[in-house]
Amino acid sequence: MTPKLHQNDYVYLYPLMSPTEISEEFGERAYGARSIQMIYKKLGLIPSHTKLTEIYKRSIMLAESSQEDWVEKFWNAVALEREYRKQVVWARVSETEELYS
Repeated sequence: MTPKLHQNDYVYLYPLMSPTEISEEFGERAYGARSIQMIYKKLGLIPSHTKLTEIYKRSIMLAESSQEDWVEKFWNAVALEREYRKQVVWARVSETEELYS
């Protein structure tokens, strides 16, 4: 049996990855996008794209450089954090799989 991601994993990846992206990235180890959306809804979280847009808008208001520079910095930071978090979750999944193989 392939382990599923834990609820904490979905929350950890929120809002940097959409439910569809999580489902595609982790394949059979993850629930489908709709099930992930339901997890978020039960936890009282707004849709990930809405939350990421909200964070983006708030960050622009705090920007100390031009909007164009900040947009690039923001999305680069999101991409780096997203990759880091994916690696953390993959490491946990791999560790769990090794224990059960």
